[in-house]
Amino acid sequence: MQVPAFIHQSKTHSGLMRRGLLLGGVAAFGLVLSFWLIAHDPAQAGFTSPYLVRDIHPTGDAGLANLASVGGHRLFFAADEGVHGVELWMSDGTLTNTVLVRDILTGAGSGLSGPMYPTDVNGNLFFAADDGIHGSELWTSDITPTGTVLLKDIVPGAGSASPSWLMNARGILYFTASDPANGAELWKSDGTLTGTVIVKDIYPGPDGSLPIVPQRTFSQDWLYFAADDSSSGMELWKTDGTLTGTVIVKDIISGVEGSYPYGLADAGEFFFFAVADEAGGGGALWRSDGTPEGTLLVRDIFSGTCCRVLDNILAIDGALFFSLDGVGLWRSDGTLTGTVQIAALAPINLINVNGTLYFLNDTGSGWELWKSDGTTTGTEPVTLITASPTAVVSSLTNVYGQMFFAADDGVRGQELWTSDGTPAGTLLFADINPGPGSSQPGAFTVWNNRLFFPADDGVHGFELWALTLFPLDRAVYAPLVGR
Repeated sequence: MQVPAFIHQSKTHSGLMRRGLLLGGVAAFGLVLSFWLIAHDPAQAGFTSPYLVRDIHPTGDAGLANLASVGGHRLFFAADEGVHGVELWMSDGTLTNTVLVRDILTGAGSGLSGPMYPTDVNGNLFFAADDGIHGSELWTSDITPTGTVLLKDIVPGAGSASPSWLMNARGILYFTASDPANGAELWKSDGTLTGTVIVKDIYPGPDGSLPIVPQRTFSQDWLYFAADDSSSGMELWKTDGTLTGTVIVKDIISGVEGSYPYGLADAGEFFFFAVADEAGGGGALWRSDGTPEGTLLVRDIFSGTCCRVLDNILAIDGALFFSLDGVGLWRSDGTLTGTVQIAALAPINLINVNGTLYFLNDTGSGWELWKSDGTTTGTEPVTLITASPTAVVSSLTNVYGQMFFAADDGVRGQELWTSDGTPAGTLLFADINPGPGSSQPGAFTVWNNRLFFPADDGVHGFELWALTLFPLDRAVYAPLVGR
């Protein structure tokens, strides 16, 4: 957790420091009180009713995508207002400040027609865009039109480097990019032209190692990823950002076949990952501390059965939760005997809420909200959300300890729901598209004290919506959550 700025500024002034701590305590109490009140009366909790932020495309859908909260600036997203195509927009939750940042591909064409991979690094936005001149390349924005610029034309001219898998690791941007000489390889950027460079040509020549960078880190010193160096196949690698510090961790399947590691999940002293191919099989769970000798098979769950996968992977307090091809809830402590199925369910959308696992369970005839403490007896249903076999429940999201999700109760269509983890506190939050129609909210993203999401009220098409989570001043609220 980030230390509040006002405490840094008053270390030698005990009175000011005590006042800062008191303000922090008042803010924290207000947050807890707000989330307690929502189960009883959302209005009393300070939550606003969801509101349309702006009808961006007055005659159709705005096509919102790639919502990203960036530092203390704004919410960034891709949208089409019907004139400039899909371009970069930003919002602070008000009509006035929900604006086009820059028309990257001038005219009706779309500068953000492909995957954007929006990533916050030190308060600046990095993303992939195509201005129609340089191809798909790496861009950056400081929220101003003049500060929204092409960072580097990696493939000069109209060719595309197609940056992807953007990742912030210790204040450095890592990403995959492709050029004619090296193919798809791992790159990094410090936000400057000269500091945007290839890390290593792992697969020498133009074929490329096709690195897959996970969207989280597991060490203060290393970034872990999957890559193919031509002799070992797709295996687990790590980098400290230097040429000599970019090395294979372990050749799990000797030779060129590769184990195809995926699903990296931090467990503290080590991290878990799954492999797609274990000696001709699949669905094996591994762990690693970043060393060859510390990279070990935990359990070959499918025992050589081909083409089975571990999914819904989530680590909580050193334990890993997952399912096998979407069936069964499993837990692992990193040992063979401690890797067991704890419930015969069909879990999806696993999330961590204050150290407790919550997830959605498809019963085949409806949807339930469940929770688990990692034991069989402690894995239990919270409540039945809907008994309709055709209903859709999705996008379960932890918002500072309160859950929001989209659900169809069979009466009002797919709408915005909330839960505090109790049966009484799991309820419809707002029927945005009144009646049986569905507003289909999703892609829930928090910036400051607002929750943003696209939704369709049946009148304006899919547009940007928001609700105020609690009425706290941002100067007090922001340091409490480390922003």
